[in-house]
Amino acid sequence: MSLGPLIIGVEGLALSRRDRWRLQHPLVGGVILFSRNYQSIDQLKKLTEHIHTLRDPSLIIMVDQEGGRVQRFRDGFVSYPPLRQLGQYFDRLPFQAQRISAWMGELLCLELCCCGIDVNLAPVLDLDYQHNQVIGNRAFHANPDALVRLAQAFCQGMHAAGFKPVGKHCPGHGYVAGDTHTDRVVDGRCPEDMQQDWIPFMAHDVIGLSGLMLSHIIYHCIDEQPAGFSYSWVEWCRQILQFRGVLISDDLGMAAAQTGKPEGVVQRALNVGLDLLLMGNEFAVIDQVLKTLPDLCYADKTVSIARLRPDRIYPQQRIVARMKQLQAQQQRYL
Repeated sequence: MSLGPLIIGVEGLALSRRDRWRLQHPLVGGVILFSRNYQSIDQLKKLTEHIHTLRDPSLIIMVDQEGGRVQRFRDGFVSYPPLRQLGQYFDRLPFQAQRISAWMGELLCLELCCCGIDVNLAPVLDLDYQHNQVIGNRAFHANPDALVRLAQAFCQGMHAAGFKPVGKHCPGHGYVAGDTHTDRVVDGRCPEDMQQDWIPFMAHDVIGLSGLMLSHIIYHCIDEQPAGFSYSWVEWCRQILQFRGVLISDDLGMAAAQTGKPEGVVQRALNVGLDLLLMGNEFAVIDQVLKTLPDLCYADKTVSIARLRPDRIYPQQRIVARMKQLQAQQQRYL
């Protein structure tokens, strides 16, 4: 069975019968997990193993495990600082900060690898304007050059763990004050004023990104549609940035993405050229989409999903040894 474009949430700590029905639908290609899906490391391993056995090829499993306040799994995992703390350290000791960023990226992903997670939706590449409370201390730095250096190191660590980085939230979420979870948000700047925001995304090859997540912000300078529903912004990613990786929506359950019936929202996001669509929390909406949309009218996304699957470069014993080494290094400096 091929894999579809929808990456959906599951309800609890184990798969319900309804979860299994959703995950076996042809439109679904993967799962995104949240704090509600985590109780312990053993429970998480059982959950991910069950998910992976449902389909062939297996569904891909994602999570937002950035560090700081956006860390879905905590008990039993290392407690990581927010990315802004690395940026503050960079201002004093830039080379040391980059080393710590690389260690953090690797350790985060090794922990996830041990629990059956395939993709960590990180790092955040938004500039730290300190305007947006949703981004807040999730951003590395206000200076795009410093941000690129820290993000490059972080992604080198992710690659060392076999993970494929996904940068977010293209083309820049840090400047606006609004929250796309609850409101329609507009960035009214002209293109000249947005150049700084674009620098990290233009450096996607240097940073080492395999995926980009598009925001739900409306950028009047380009389009009246949110970026994730805009053919113009998708073309900007493909033609101006020359990005050939996987394009992913932000969660379609956010208020800023509510531009019509759910099935229409999904169809528009696919029509503009996004590869994968996140629907993490609204289960009644997910059911409506799966029951309404014809599953045969979409291109198979198995190849796109394969581009995000991790490279398992370490045997389990070596992973554990490397994690202990990285934990000791982290504790020394943070």
